[in-house]
Amino acid sequence: MSKSLTPTTGKQVATAALAGALLCGAALGIADVMQVFAPVVPWSVPILLVMLAIATFIYARTIPKRLEQRQLPAREAVRAVVMAKSLIATGALLAGAHAVYVGRFLPAMAAELPAARVWVGVATIAAAMLCAWAGWVLERACMIDHSDSNGPDNEGSPAAA
Repeated sequence: MSKSLTPTTGKQVATAALAGALLCGAALGIADVMQVFAPVVPWSVPILLVMLAIATFIYARTIPKRLEQRQLPAREAVRAVVMAKSLIATGALLAGAHAVYVGRFLPAMAAELPAARVWVGVATIAAAMLCAWAGWVLERACMIDHSDSNGPDNEGSPAAA
């Protein structure tokens, strides 16, 4: 049985976001039962996610030219696809988790600490979504369009490098 590598689907992204939301909901529920405060997400999290997304966008811009010139080693291409899929899933998971986190503290935003949690959470959601988008761009950059080939197997659908 032959398996082919396919682009990440919206269903997979939604599943990752839902999993993040469920995990965060469970963690916040456990914190409530144990009567402990939920951790405060540091500003370094969204900052690092944005930096990772920027680096990924820059890397993704180099891939098509290198593919065209056949200067992209197979091992690097596989690593790029794995990185792309990981960024998509991780970004969706973190965005889903932080959506629940923000929702938990939004009603108490008049207080200083919940407001800080909400703002960092919103920034993390945006940064996580940026990471997922960067992964999507990288994944698409790794695809080869076989539509200009004459082979019978190449019916115009893009394939992973």
